[in-house]
Amino acid sequence: MLGDGIMNETQLSKKDFERVNWQEVISVCDSKECSCYRQKFLSQMDKEEYVEDINGKAVFETLYFLTMPNLNHNDNSPYVLTNYFDRISDSNLEVLKELIPDVSDDEMKARIADLVWNKKEDYPYAIVAINSYIESAKVLDDPKRWTPSFRRIKRAVDLAASLGKNNDHLNKALCYAESVLDKYDGKDPKFLSVELLNLLRERKHGDIDTYISISEKVAIFAESEHEWRKARLAWYTKANWHRLAKDAVEERNAKLKAVEMYVKNADDDMKKTPPDYANAVGRIEDAIQELRQVGSASSRIDELHALLLEYQKGLPSQMAQIKSEFSIPEEQNRAAREFVQGKTKLEAICSLASITTSPAKSKLEDAGETDSGNLISQIIGKTIVNSEGKTTGKSGSIVSDNGMEKEKAIKANMFKKARFYHLPLVLGILEPARIQINEEHDTIQPEDLLSIVSDNPFVPEGRENIYALGLYFGLKGDFLTSIHLLIPQLENSIRFVLRNNGIITSGIDHYGIQNEYDINTTLVMPELMSIIPEDIVFDLRGLLIEGKSGGSNLRNAMAHGLIDYDKYISSTEVKYVWWLILNLCYLWKTSSVITETETTEH
Repeated sequence: MLGDGIMNETQLSKKDFERVNWQEVISVCDSKECSCYRQKFLSQMDKEEYVEDINGKAVFETLYFLTMPNLNHNDNSPYVLTNYFDRISDSNLEVLKELIPDVSDDEMKARIADLVWNKKEDYPYAIVAINSYIESAKVLDDPKRWTPSFRRIKRAVDLAASLGKNNDHLNKALCYAESVLDKYDGKDPKFLSVELLNLLRERKHGDIDTYISISEKVAIFAESEHEWRKARLAWYTKANWHRLAKDAVEERNAKLKAVEMYVKNADDDMKKTPPDYANAVGRIEDAIQELRQVGSASSRIDELHALLLEYQKGLPSQMAQIKSEFSIPEEQNRAAREFVQGKTKLEAICSLASITTSPAKSKLEDAGETDSGNLISQIIGKTIVNSEGKTTGKSGSIVSDNGMEKEKAIKANMFKKARFYHLPLVLGILEPARIQINEEHDTIQPEDLLSIVSDNPFVPEGRENIYALGLYFGLKGDFLTSIHLLIPQLENSIRFVLRNNGIITSGIDHYGIQNEYDINTTLVMPELMSIIPEDIVFDLRGLLIEGKSGGSNLRNAMAHGLIDYDKYISSTEVKYVWWLILNLCYLWKTSSVITETETTEH
């Protein structure tokens, strides 16, 4: 088993590694990558022969931890999950160094040497790693599955660059990158040529005119294949080479061509059956924004704005169609009903309040760094629209070079993921359970909710009846009345619990007027997360105040009359907010035990 300390407590020797024939174990792997090797090492650890052979097991555990981190594609860190490297003791690292001359697999040789360089900064091992990465890249060369090879080329280049400018090892790595670029002549099916061109440009290596020409060739070929994203990136790559050449005119021309790829892509979206309005709208919006950055003629922006308005007309019907096609497994519906079934009124309501939890912020952060690009995510996150199809919010790019923009885009993607989480939760759990309670207890009254909100440290004195009414109307399905009652009270409760924890919830202007902070301010106060669980705070932010960043912005939309009747009746976000406020009241109340005083039989 991992994590039992066997490896760190065991001093290994070179003979221990030779004895278990670990190189033979990985020789059968179809893919010569650490990601494949670590699975072999893990399976060896579970073999019966190593139950008593502590040193043999420790060898494979060491190799497992060595191969667990993956090479990174970006520049933040060369590896992901580097904490696994920290589990390899210095003494066992010395043994790994001894193995290097006898390691026949270039991937493993590169990994060991790179680790030694990272831990000890031993120059000769950096050279071994660079050469081995190049050889491993040759083995993994595949224009379709291009990332493994490219990551090793990039690591070889970055590692060589860290040894000083214009050294022979850097030149060798860059020359190999050039050779791969020449080999595919701009016609590889994925993004290898684009990435290689960018890598060479970052290092200012090679003939600029040659790479301008290759960038254009890649772009034109991608256009002919309707690979619009690749074509756009290639045009931008060409623009960046022009910038390096200090040719501002051609740089701008290339950027304008890049932007037009959005328009062509949108045209393809509209030719589908049925038309894909959502993606088409998002692409035209991107085109308009980027044209403004480039400094395009206003006439072209006006043309695209008119096109955008035309495409947006079809958005509401498409969104309704997606929602109608969304299905929940019958067993999930049944389980939700059974969770609240056969209980007294108060027990059933408390069961509903505790039936699920807000999505974990940590998991949303992991998901936020990727963008699946599926249709719902395009609608919910990249482009936020109102009932007329007009854009009210928009997320940025998670691949932006601008750190602040990237962070903002990741946060927006997190709000989008949370919204996607709410849809099946409401349709498959909360609504079936709520309906079951009403079917079983048709005599529920607002007083039945008072047990939860009275003597509750989240509900200020004098607000209990308002909360009880708001929760009651939501339980009965009148979400229009419910939300209008509950959101203002939630706003006040957040100030209430902050003040009770010694935190100031008002400001003072230059006239000496003290104004209470509204929820747009209190929900982003870092002190709040020491009072209310971080997952719930993040959930509330996305639901109530984040609009431009991909959230629902319900509080502000409600306050300004931007929500129509149908949304109050059918919106999953509105129903989820009602439940989340019920959940909050329940969590605060259950710091002491809720007991039911009523004697009515269920």
